[in-house]
Amino acid sequence: MPGLSGENPSPPTIVLALDQGEELFNQEDRDEAERFIGILTSTLKDDARTLAILAMRSDSFEFVQNNPRLAALKKETFPLDMMLQGSYRTVIEGPAKLVEPPLRIDPKLTDALIKDISGQMRCRCWRSRLPISTTTTVRTTS
Repeated sequence: MPGLSGENPSPPTIVLALDQGEELFNQEDRDEAERFIGILTSTLKDDARTLAILAMRSDSFEFVQNNPRLAALKKETFPLDMMLQGSYRTVIEGPAKLVEPPLRIDPKLTDALIKDISGQMRCRCWRSRLPISTTTTVRTTS
């Protein structure tokens, strides 16, 4: 269908952002997860304009590789390095400064969050990354 100025615009790309993808492989709710994987893989195979971004911990990626339906899909992995501890404050407080009027985050809250993250890093139980926003930025700007 032509646009207002007569051009024929390309159909939009549909981006499905799926966070905590490792949850698809828990024993709990296996039937529901398998149905979802079936719908997702059918959609991705049938519509080249659909893109799925599956954010998950790297130690769970083998589940994607071992699932026949997901393994059959074209994949691009985009691992992210861990954030440097010095950037935590900016990541926590930065977005609040972008709105008008800027929001104020109590420095005690930021300090508590940084302490919590730092404690998790020391015990190696925090392995999360921020792949959805980074991957979306890379794919939509290149």
